[in-house]
Order: sequence, then C-alpha cells, then structure tokens
Amino acid sequence: MKQVYQAASVIDAQLVCDLLKDAGFNALVHGGYLSGAIGELPADTLISVYLLAPSRMPQGWKHLPGEQSNHAGGGTVSDADFAIARDLIAEFEASSRANAKYMGCDAAPINCSDCGEENDAGFGICWNCQTPLHE
Repeated sequence: MKQVYQAASVIDAQLVCDLLKDAGFNALVHGGYLSGAIGELPADTLISVYLLAPSRMPQGWKHLPGEQSNHAGGGTVSDADFAIARDLIAEFEASSRANAKYMGCDAAPINCSDCGEENDAGFGICWNCQTPLHE
C-alpha cells in the first residue's frame, strides 16, 4: 500500500479514488471517517488515497461486484504505476483549478447594481433581486 494523494476533504479523496479505480488501479480512501475529528486531530493528515498492490486488498476486505482490478499479480505498487497514478491526479487537480477559475470562484465578488447585494463572481444574476450581473 502506497499513499498517492493527501486530500483536503472526503469529497476530493473519493473523486481521486474513483478516478484511479476507473483507470484500473486498486485504490482506497483512508481516514474518511476521521473528518469529524478535525479540530482534535491535524486536518491536513487525516484523509488520504492509497494505491494497493495490484492484486491485493487489505486483510479482511472484499471486492464489491465489478470492483476487481485489471492489473495482474504482484505484491507491491510499482514505481511505474505510482507515476501513472500521480499523472492522473495532476490532470485532475489542473482541471479542478481551471473549472474554479472558469466558474469565477477565484475572482472577487460582484455587487449588484440594483440592490447592492454581494454575489460570487460565478453568478450570472443577483441571488437577491435577479438582476443580470454581467452586462
């Protein structure tokens, strides 16, 4: 088992885990249930995604139907598989940042010209009075 991603949230971890599974890797989210302990435990070390040896799951775990790996045999995660997984994650992170920028999540809020209400930059109309914001 080799840590491939440290997540900011359970949602990010699950998205990355599903991305890796779709690419044929055995992956699991570790620490997803610990997010309730944030504040008592350091938040940046709780939730991670691990690659598992291609043909093994942790002791006592069983695959769900359709969850079998399409990698063959072996006891350790190869450096090549790790590099492929990291490349997939880098693409995921880049597209997430691009989507946030496109949606205006990284831009300054816009004040409505009609009612003066503050709106996130990604909004097309004012949430309060429905006046178009981008004209």
